[in-house]
Amino acid sequence: ASGPAPGGHELKRQLVALLQKIDSLQMIVERHFSTTEALLAEENSQRRQLEKSLRSMAKQNYKLEKTQQRMLALGALPDGVQGAGPGAAPGAGVSPLAQGGAPPRGGPGGPLETDHQLSSSSGEEDDDDVEFFECEDQEAYGSPQDLPPPPAVPERPEGPGSAAAAASTVSPSPTDEQTLKQGEQPSNALLPAKSPAFYTLSLLFPSDIPPVLNFLEAIAGRLGGPMPQRRTALLKPRTEFKVGLWSILKDCIGKDLSRISMPVYFNEPTSFLQRLLEDFQYADLVHAAPVFADTVDRLLLVTVFAITPYASATGRTYKPFNPLLGETFEFTHRGYNFIAEQVGHHPPRTAYHVSNDRLLCWGDVVVRNRFTGKSLEVTTPGTVHVVFPGVDDHYTYRRVKLLVHNVIWGKLWAEVDGTTLVQNQKKGDYSIVQFLRKGWLDKSMHMIRAIVFSASGRPVYRLSGSWSHALYVEEYEQGRLLPNAPPQVPGSSMRDYWRSEGPPPSDGPDNKLQHLIQGFWDTVPVKEGSRRLVWRPAVRPAHSDAYYGFGYLTMELNEVTAEYNPEKGAVVAPTDSRFRPDQKLYEEGRVEEAIEEKTRLEEKQRSAARLRPRGEDDYDPLWFAKGEDPITHEPAWIYKGGYWEAKAEGGFPDSPDIF
Repeated sequence: ASGPAPGGHELKRQLVALLQKIDSLQMIVERHFSTTEALLAEENSQRRQLEKSLRSMAKQNYKLEKTQQRMLALGALPDGVQGAGPGAAPGAGVSPLAQGGAPPRGGPGGPLETDHQLSSSSGEEDDDDVEFFECEDQEAYGSPQDLPPPPAVPERPEGPGSAAAAASTVSPSPTDEQTLKQGEQPSNALLPAKSPAFYTLSLLFPSDIPPVLNFLEAIAGRLGGPMPQRRTALLKPRTEFKVGLWSILKDCIGKDLSRISMPVYFNEPTSFLQRLLEDFQYADLVHAAPVFADTVDRLLLVTVFAITPYASATGRTYKPFNPLLGETFEFTHRGYNFIAEQVGHHPPRTAYHVSNDRLLCWGDVVVRNRFTGKSLEVTTPGTVHVVFPGVDDHYTYRRVKLLVHNVIWGKLWAEVDGTTLVQNQKKGDYSIVQFLRKGWLDKSMHMIRAIVFSASGRPVYRLSGSWSHALYVEEYEQGRLLPNAPPQVPGSSMRDYWRSEGPPPSDGPDNKLQHLIQGFWDTVPVKEGSRRLVWRPAVRPAHSDAYYGFGYLTMELNEVTAEYNPEKGAVVAPTDSRFRPDQKLYEEGRVEEAIEEKTRLEEKQRSAARLRPRGEDDYDPLWFAKGEDPITHEPAWIYKGGYWEAKAEGGFPDSPDIF
C-alpha cells in the first residue's frame, strides 16, 4: 500500500487549525451578539422610560394649556349672566352633564361655558381620564342630548316670532318630504343667534404632539353614561369554504353582480340595510358640529364625517345579503333613530332617514357591483343630505367607488377611489375630498387629501391622512389665495358621470376637482404648528378576523335585545332585517339550511313580482315616496313619516309578508 500523499499531514494540520479558528470566531460572534442583545435591551428600557417621562411632561403641559384656554373663555363671558339651575326647562342652555351639580353659565341670556365640552364638575382626577382616554367602539356611546347644546337663543322683544325665540330650544325641522316639496327655509326665529365661538377646533382637538387624542371619542365616552350590554362576538365564527371563485365569476366579467344571485358563502351575515347604518358609526362628528359658530368649522366636521364610513370596509371581504323588496331595518340605541327600507329591486335601491334633535340625514342608494376580471368595483350612487335643525345649513355630498383587489388570487384588499364635493347649499362654503389610489411603488395606502374652502373660495383647512387609520387637519395662512380665485366649483354636472365606467374623462367633474385641489395643495402653505388629529377609527375586537372582520357596532346589528324583541313587548316591523331567516341561519353556522331559506325567499319574491303587471311601478313602499330632490333635481326617495308613529302606537299592520 502506498503511503500518505506528500503534504497530507500538513494539509490536515492546517484544516484542524482552521476549524479551531472558526470555533474561536463563532465564540467571539456569540459573545458579541450576547453583549449587543443586552445593550439593546437596556436601550429599549431607557427608551420606554424616556417615553414615559415625555408623556408625563406632555400631559402636564396639555393640562396647563387647557386650564389657560378655559380661563380665557370664562373671562370673556359677559357680566350678569345667570346660570340655569337644575330645574330649568329642557333646552334652556343647560347641559345634562351639569344637572345635579353646580349650575353652569349659560341659558337664554348668554353663551355657554366651555367646561360643558371639556370636563364635568367631578374634579381634577376625572380630567386625566378625559385627556388620555383610549376609547374603543363599544365605549363610544353618547346620546346627542348629552353633548353640549348649541348656543342658546337670546331673549327677544315681544312681537312676531317671539314665542318661538323665547323657547330657546331648536325645534325639529319639518319632514324631508315637506322640505323637499315646499322648499321651505327654517324660520329665523328658530335659528340660534350668532355668539362668540367658544367652541373652537383648538379646544375640541389637541395639537398633534404626543400623546394625541380624539376628543370626540372622549366626549362620547364620558357623557354617554354606562354602556348598554351588547354582544362582542357572533354566535359562531365564520365557516370556511374551499370554493373555486374563477369558476363562478368568469361568466360575470363586466356584468352588474347585483342582478345575479350569488352563492350564500360569498356573504357575511348582514343586510345591505345594516351596512348602510355603519355610515353613522361616527355620528358624534356631526352631533358636535352645531355648537360651532363658524360655518366653515361645521363644514370641516361634516367633511370628516363623509370620509369615515369607508373605514368599516377594511378587513371586510364578504358581501352583505341583498335586501328583499320591502325589507326594513331600524336602529335606535345609539342616540339617533335610523330607518331604512328597500324601495327597489332592479336595480337594488335603498332609502334611509336618520333623525334626532341635533341631526337630520337622508338619502337613497343604488348598489352596483361590477367584476372587471382583476377587481370588483362597488359603486353606490346617490346624494347624502345632512341638516342641523335650527341651523341654516344644508350639506350634500356623494359617495365614491370602492375597489376590491385580488378577487381571483392573492390576499383580498380594498381601496377607495374618486373625488367628491361636500357643499353647504345654504352658505356656499364647500370642501373637495380626493381619495388616492395606491401606486405600484407606494408603501402607504388609503390616503386622502381634502381642502375646506369658505364661500369666497378661500382655503381655510387642509385634511390629510388615511381613511383607515387617522385624519389630521391643518390651517391655512389667512389671506393666501391663488390669483384666479375664487375658483369655479363643478356643480350638478357631477350626477351626469358614473365613476364606475372607467377613468374620469379629462373634461369631467372629477378631473376638474382634482386639478383644483392639486393647485392649492402644491402652492398654498399651511400655518406652521397647526396640525391636529381630528379622527381615528375605533378599535375592533381582538377576534374580529374570525367574525368576518366585524367591529363592535357590526356585532350589534343582528342582536335581538329587549328593545328589538317582539317576544319581550318591543314593537318592531316584521320586515326588519334582524328577523330574516336565511341571514339568521347563516349567522348561526347552519349553512345548508341558510341556502334552502335563501332560495325560498327569492322564489317568494319572484312570485310576488309576477302578480304586479307593471313590475315595480305597481309597488308602493310603506315609508318612502318617490319625488324630486330640489338640490340635485334628480329622482329621490323621500321619507313620508309614520314609522316611528306606528311604532309608538303599537304595531305595523300594513307591513308586507316577505319572510
